[in-house]
Amino acid sequence: MSISIPNEDSEKNTELNGLQKIATPQEQVFDHGMLCWLQVVGSFAVWANTWGLANAYGEFQVYWEQRLLQPASQIAWIGSIQSFLILFMGFLTGSLFDAGYCRSLLIVGNLLVVLGMMLTSICSEYWQIILCQGIVTGLGFGCLFTPGVSVVSQYFVTKRQFANGIAAGGSGFGGVVYPIVLHRLAPQIGFDWAVRVVAFITLFFGIVSIATLRSRHASGKMRSVIAPGFFKNTPLVLYSFGLFSIVVALYIPIVYISNYALTYHITDPNLAFYLVPILQAANIIGRLVPNFFADWTGPINMTIPAMIGAAIVVYAWIAIRNQAGLLVFAVIYGIFFGTIQALGGPCIASLAPDRRNLGRSMGMSFAIGSFGVLIGTPVGGAILGENDNFVAVQAFTGSICVVATFFYLASRISKAGLRWEKV
Repeated sequence: MSISIPNEDSEKNTELNGLQKIATPQEQVFDHGMLCWLQVVGSFAVWANTWGLANAYGEFQVYWEQRLLQPASQIAWIGSIQSFLILFMGFLTGSLFDAGYCRSLLIVGNLLVVLGMMLTSICSEYWQIILCQGIVTGLGFGCLFTPGVSVVSQYFVTKRQFANGIAAGGSGFGGVVYPIVLHRLAPQIGFDWAVRVVAFITLFFGIVSIATLRSRHASGKMRSVIAPGFFKNTPLVLYSFGLFSIVVALYIPIVYISNYALTYHITDPNLAFYLVPILQAANIIGRLVPNFFADWTGPINMTIPAMIGAAIVVYAWIAIRNQAGLLVFAVIYGIFFGTIQALGGPCIASLAPDRRNLGRSMGMSFAIGSFGVLIGTPVGGAILGENDNFVAVQAFTGSICVVATFFYLASRISKAGLRWEKV
């Protein structure tokens, strides 16, 4: 294991994503060795237990619509509450993480996820599902996500984006595994037991994350949930509004693509189901390859082209009425989706000046974005309506992607101007 230890009597400038920082013994960064790569393994498990399971909600959406006979927009609130709490809880968990409560957050979060899914397996009423799958599981997600994302950035500098990309691959992995488990097991052992199997899988990932993740920077005391200087950091504030905008749109195709395929008789029901796992598998590519190059370009410089690409393919989705075209859309959108989501944490890390407050900076930015997640898919469902107005949903989604891109561009220009710079 290679550890860079500076002289305690002198200050040593180290590069942190283009920012010059003062390295102290409390701010050592591991770029190699088992300890730092164990953080990637643990973060992978957290991503699988948060966004991986949240991204599988489309399978639950189909089942709950059939079982509860509720409108799509109402059922969508269950998944939206989950995703909202993943980000909104960062407002509190970021401060707890910076204070040294990483392990406690991981234990509580994983217990809530397992408990929430076990309780979901015995739910039969809408309010019960909102409480168990939406709120209990969502609170667990929220406890896990900020520690899971923040730790990796404490251990990497030169390979930070690539390491974060590997870790974020847990989202795509979970997004593939969980829906297939439900889809395959539900006809054989019943939906309730299939959900319990999912809960046991989350228990496994939870044990992995608790055993491996270790925070490096802890103040030892609880501080304000407001990151110092956050609202004076114009690039970070603009980025946060961009995050709010993009997450309004980002999950709409995932939730409604299967319904789209069935409504227009583009695929048979079996292939319609597999569109989401295909999208999530492509998601993994989008997390690995662009993140590798983002270590040279900077995360924001890599994210902006992905957002432009996402807007273009969503607009193109309007014209797709055949199976081959829809499969191509799922793959390409999945790649852009993975890039945008995986580079979210690194983008904040590149704009936040102090790693000791990184948890709070991420938490505040995620909290702003959380309201976009909350309203995104329900608004999509409301626009869709009973008449299945998919063209309006697609146009809305693409337009929001364009708005978000302008916020990201404004953040990048505010940080580095129009000149080329790693951001």
